[in-house]
Amino acid sequence: MQYCGHLKLPFTWKVPCNLKTLFAFTPDDELFNIEPLNSVEKFEIGPISTQDFENISKKIISLYDLAYGFQADTRVFEYIPKNNTRRFIKGLVEALDLTRFYPDKPIGELLDAL
Repeated sequence: MQYCGHLKLPFTWKVPCNLKTLFAFTPDDELFNIEPLNSVEKFEIGPISTQDFENISKKIISLYDLAYGFQADTRVFEYIPKNNTRRFIKGLVEALDLTRFYPDKPIGELLDAL
């Protein structure tokens, strides 16, 4: 990092600055064989429980309602795959969009493809 000099305080204005950096990666064996990743401490996150997915869905549904004023059908949770966190979140938002845009279609018909 280079300090451009436009501000009164440079990036490291006090030594030691105690700057901490956190990176998040998806599993990739080759990536962790290169410097500096092969020498840093790793914290691996395991799979999350069904209860965790349920808690996440409640929060997302609440935020979706706040953003769009749409009360989601609680059955939407049953149709979302729970084998991958990213896919779950993406699928849940897509399911909420589908049920909001097509309120007259049965929920099963809309979400069976997910």
